[in-house]
Amino acid sequence: MIVCLAQSEWMLFIQALPGNAPLLGATSDLGEFLFGAERAALVAMTPALADAQDGQCLYCRRRVSAGHIDHFVPWVRYPRDLAHNLVLAHVECNGKKSDLLAAEVHLERWLERNTHHDTAIIQAGRTANIIVDGPATLSVATWAYSHAAQLGAAAWVSGNLVEPLTGRWRSLLNVHISASQPKQP
Repeated sequence: MIVCLAQSEWMLFIQALPGNAPLLGATSDLGEFLFGAERAALVAMTPALADAQDGQCLYCRRRVSAGHIDHFVPWVRYPRDLAHNLVLAHVECNGKKSDLLAAEVHLERWLERNTHHDTAIIQAGRTANIIVDGPATLSVATWAYSHAAQLGAAAWVSGNLVEPLTGRWRSLLNVHISASQPKQP
């Protein structure tokens, strides 16, 4: 009860700041942005993600009967639920990946999935009251991979196998960022 009260008062305070009223959406959108979506909302994404991934784990590509919803760019790197950032994964794959970035082969598959199933992901995200912003998701991924590359971090492949980023992530993301931008007349 105290958490709900504090979150409600914080949202009212943010909305009352000068100039914020026209910039901020509905209270539910602001609350979702500030505090994240409920786990139940993530579970509501399961059917759309399963359909978009042909019933397969995004990482190992084996059939998933009861999987987990994973944040492709890990929650510890970007603690917001974005519909395009969610993937269906085996419990084992999700656990082994943990808070690591996925290898470039997985990045490519994720980008293709988001491109080919954009409309379904948008619809499912809106239905589940999860933030839907494909371009922001691409920006988050670009930042996360860039930061990991600067640090020399390894990316998760499978099991306990990790590999260094080759730089291919940059061209993969750049192609999709270019494709998502409005065409100039």
